[in-house]
Amino acid sequence: MVGIGDHVPRFYLETVDHQKITWIGTLLTNMALVWHLHCYRELPGNDTWTNYAAAIRAEYQNEWEVADTQLKLGQLRYQGSIRAYLTEFRALNNFARATGEVLKEKEDLAMTSEILRMRFMHYLEEFADNEGFLQATNLVGLQVERMKALEKVREGVSVKILSH
Repeated sequence: MVGIGDHVPRFYLETVDHQKITWIGTLLTNMALVWHLHCYRELPGNDTWTNYAAAIRAEYQNEWEVADTQLKLGQLRYQGSIRAYLTEFRALNNFARATGEVLKEKEDLAMTSEILRMRFMHYLEEFADNEGFLQATNLVGLQVERMKALEKVREGVSVKILSH
């Protein structure tokens, strides 16, 4: 089920569980809405967001789709744009739900040696959470891309100087 992952949807810190559950209910239609209303009648006001998210995932998540998405996530590779890579990584990970060391391994295998070296040089401590790790990779990837663009410009300038 798209949107019921560990990080999505995002709520304000002060949002309480019943508000989250009610909001998700407003997005549902057809049989999913019937399921939601049944759950609401069974546990009115007593359900937690964690329990609700797990229940809706268990009810509607296709395990074959999750396995397929985990495979795609493992095959995903950085192709020169960190923004494009992370957008696809996050989209796939909504289903695959990789976290911790598994998430780090999948991303490390997808990155270039330049990005890995720079990240290891600039971030010496362990990351507190998945988002910090993804943000660090994003920042380092952007720097590597800027450096490569600058190198191309410098090469063009050198060629012009030598040809004159």
